[in-house]
Amino acid sequence: MAAVTPNRKLVQSGNGLGPITRIASFTTGSAITEAELDGTVQALEDDHTIAAVTGDVGDTTIYVAVQGGPALTTSAGDYYAGVTLTNVVTFDQADKA
Repeated sequence: MAAVTPNRKLVQSGNGLGPITRIASFTTGSAITEAELDGTVQALEDDHTIAAVTGDVGDTTIYVAVQGGPALTTSAGDYYAGVTLTNVVTFDQADKA
């Protein structure tokens, strides 16, 4: 017969995404160029860790997951000329119930 032992693991709620993760979209209003994609991602890397990027050159919208760093700014040209960033959702471990 199998022995029954108590489970002594600490269980905590969380999302597994790190302390703070933001999903953002960026667009230029037309097809995104390689320079716009690269420039925006490089600018975001100055203050954030890039966890994922989805979309391709030529798409009108690219999505990016960034971790850590300050809140994202959303004015046109903040990260690259002609590119507007929108914060879609923020996952913040400090907000857990």
